Amino acid sequence: MIHFKPFSSTLIVLMFILSLHYPTWAQPGAVVNIDKPSKYEKRVLPSEKPTDKPLNPLKKVTQNLGSHYNYHFNGTQKLNEVLFNARTAQKDDFSKLLSFYPISLDATASQEGELDSVLIKCNDAILLHDLRSDWVDDFYLLMGKAYFYRKDFDSALLAFQYLNYAFQPRKKDEIGFPKYIGSNLEEGGNSFTISTKEKHNLLSSFISNPPARNEALVWTIRSLIEKEQHQDAWSLIETLKRDKHFPARLAPTLKELQALLYYNE
Repeated sequence: MIHFKPFSSTLIVLMFILSLHYPTWAQPGAVVNIDKPSKYEKRVLPSEKPTDKPLNPLKKVTQNLGSHYNYHFNGTQKLNEVLFNARTAQKDDFSKLLSFYPISLDATASQEGELDSVLIKCNDAILLHDLRSDWVDDFYLLMGKAYFYRKDFDSALLAFQYLNYAFQPRKKDEIGFPKYIGSNLEEGGNSFTISTKEKHNLLSSFISNPPARNEALVWTIRSLIEKEQHQDAWSLIETLKRDKHFPARLAPTLKELQALLYYNE
């Protein structure tokens, strides 16, 4: 992976070029409605602006930079600190069945203040930035993870399911209309695939941010396991194992979750 210094001129030029020529995983057709104090009723947030037209390339660069480095990077660092603290506090009792993961969800959930900070960063980033930026799907994924580690599995599933539906591949004429996932009823639909197809060329592996939707499908399985909805988890695992568009990068994680199901059962 190539690393650039935040807000460097090289990065700005590169992102400007990519915004013109490279496909993104934005959220067209989305609408955000929030209650505002009377003082700010007439103030329009970036997330409330229409999303049916392409975002200005220069504005897209600034939106992506702010979303990535001001919010997503810091939120991810905060979540990693929570996981590190939980891993450090883990003590194995060899007189009992060892835990599957080297962290306890009780240990992560005890750090509620830190996880709330991650959720606040995700909410602020979504509302304060244009929904056509390339990082909105990543914020919903990060939000779902924070809810998961707070042991709020229902909220985690809602975040992952929203990401699954709202960011599924759509054509321009499908924006704003219901679309069934994995159904032959849709034009061009396929009942044998539910994943988002990813590019596998060398260029995309260096410069593109993979769609968070596929990873959200995996986290949906883990949330279902924690809720002891094992049949639903098995169904989704088997579906993804046969999905020709499911990315190879997530195959080890899928096998890990299959092992977790065997462990729990």
